[in-house]
This record gives sequence, structure tokens and C-alpha cells, in this order.
Amino acid sequence: MFNMRLLRIKAMQQLLSDFFQKKINPCEESSSDFKVKNKLIINDIEAIRGLHSSFLQLFISWLNIGQERYLRLKNKPKTDFYNNSSLIKLSNDARLKKIKATYPICWREDLQKRWYKDYIQDYPPLNSVNREPPSSEHKQHPLIKRLVKYIFKIEEIQQYASLEDIRWSENRALLHSLLLEFCVKFLENDESAFYCYNTFMNPTKISFYEMLILKASTHSDENEQRIAKYLHNWQLKRISNIDLLLIKMALVEIEHMPNIPFKVTLNEYMEIAKKYSSAKSPSFINGIVDKIIKDEELIKN
Repeated sequence: MFNMRLLRIKAMQQLLSDFFQKKINPCEESSSDFKVKNKLIINDIEAIRGLHSSFLQLFISWLNIGQERYLRLKNKPKTDFYNNSSLIKLSNDARLKKIKATYPICWREDLQKRWYKDYIQDYPPLNSVNREPPSSEHKQHPLIKRLVKYIFKIEEIQQYASLEDIRWSENRALLHSLLLEFCVKFLENDESAFYCYNTFMNPTKISFYEMLILKASTHSDENEQRIAKYLHNWQLKRISNIDLLLIKMALVEIEHMPNIPFKVTLNEYMEIAKKYSSAKSPSFINGIVDKIIKDEELIKN
């Protein structure tokens, strides 16, 4: 469901953009040209893929720099970058080597070395050389989590990303999450790690994306009235724009896309809410959608 979740997130971003555009210019109609929107989302995904691959290649570059440095120095330093099994696995993977050919690393060699030097100065080694904790769970990938966090603090990378991706302010948190998710799944031999590099906008997904935006837009006012009925001691205007939109999108999927199991739909929007809204949002969204489903008998059986 990785690709479909990304499509939902992109649809959410587009709908929010249309909402605020309409709020600023009430007389201006948002574009309904799906060819334009589809081209934008394809470009958006390509920018994310390119940066995703460049970040992975940067990890591998640091491994090579660390190994060369370790072998060259007489007094062997403690380092995270010599014989680290996680980084070696990334470096040796044939699929990542093919991806590198499509999305080559975009950082100058002198920058890669300086960022490596800054890392070893700012972060003490996690483990002694030749030792690394087991990697069966997310919490047991400390180096990968630390590296992902580190690259998103490097100012030059942020500046470059903002030039490469015109929606970087929106996609930054998404890419951080996708990069960490990819690394953890890859290291745990989960094949779904590579979903983000699969063919993205096939006809089925284009249809899903278009339907989601179209129905969420055209039924927006109607769904707001439905939602308001289930807000006990709560006003509609007090709900965050994201939570309200996610509820509307969930209702659209449940009513207009019966081929998607409603439990899958509900779970997807709860997961999106975890990343883009408050801690209480997933349970709130689940509660409202569940009430509407049961009261209006949207799901038979």
C-alpha cells in the first residue's frame, strides 16, 4: 500500500492547496485540468525519488570514506563507518546499484567528505569497531536513524533540495519518513521497501488519484454537513483543516471506490493523520467515519 498511501498524501496536499487558493481568491476557480495535475504529481514523485536515491548513495559514500580512512590511519579510530553491516548491505545491493544509474548521487566529493568529517566530530561512535547490535527491529537500527536525522540537518542539502523540489516544504517530512521506512524495511529483508521505485502513475492509479480529488471537491459541502451531525458538543470550525479533509477523503473512498476494503481505507487515513496532524487525530477520524458508516449503513454486512 506504499504507493497508494503516497497518492493519498499527494491528493491531500493538492486539495489543501485548492482550499487555501479558494480562500485567498474566492472568485478564482481551482484548476480541474487533471493532465496538468498528473504532470505535476509525476514531477513531484520524480523529485522525491531522486533525492531519496541521493541520500542512500550518500550513506554508501560515507561508508567508503570511513573504510578508506580506517585502513589508512595507523592508530585505528573507533568509527560507525567501518565494517558496519547495515551500510555494507546497502552498498552491495544490486537493485540499488541499478537505481543509482537512474538517479546518480548529486553531491560534490568535497562536500561528502566535509559532511562526513562534521558527523564524526559531532557524533560519538555508537559501537566499537566490528560490533553492531542485531537488526531485527526498528529500534535496533540506531546508525541508520541517526544518519537520516543528520542529513536533514545539513543546510546545503536543504538548500539543494528546495531547488530540486518546488514543493520541498511539503515533501521534506514525507521524504524523511520514506527514507527511514525504506532503510528499516530493506535491512529487515522486506521486499516492499522498493515499492517507491516501482512504476508509479499507471492508468489505475491515475484514475484513483483523479477520482479522489474530483469527488472530494464536488462533495465537500455535502460531506461537511454529514460530519457536523456527528460532532457532539463540538463545532465544525474547531476541527483542523487536515482532519476535516481526511474524513472527507475517507468517505469518498468508502462510497465511490468499493473495490478498496473500507478497513484498509480507514487505516490508511489514520496512518496519514499520525504523520500530518495531532496525536489525537487518528482516533477522532476513526470515530467519526465509523459512526457515519454504521448510521448510514454505507457498508453492507
